[in-house]
Amino acid sequence: MDDKNMKQKGYTTKSVIDQPDESKAFPLALILAVVTFPLWIGLVAAIGGTIIGIAVSIVAGGIGFAVAGFSLLITAYSVGGFSGGLVLTGVGFLLFALTMLTLILFVVFCGQLIPWLVKCIIKIANKLVVEKE
Repeated sequence: MDDKNMKQKGYTTKSVIDQPDESKAFPLALILAVVTFPLWIGLVAAIGGTIIGIAVSIVAGGIGFAVAGFSLLITAYSVGGFSGGLVLTGVGFLLFALTMLTLILFVVFCGQLIPWLVKCIIKIANKLVVEKE
């Protein structure tokens, strides 16, 4: 391709070395990210695994409370005595209340922590990629 065709298509004959320092920042950041991949992927996986683990434990606790509450309500109606059945019914309803509290905790956890974490990740990525003024 001759010089006339190169200029028409927007190509230049400048090399990477001739470019200003600002245009070298992104390739350098990309190379740095690829080279340090084994280091930061472990950190990202640990943070992600911790968040998923906390969320799953909240849900599992809520399911456990719901199953225990339901089984206590069933047991309360099969018990022969009035006072024993009343106590089991009360404890079953308390476990259902704990189920609702874990549901609220899960919604707050996912609604507050996850958007905050995404904003932090975007801010860190912008610091690496955005040109310095």
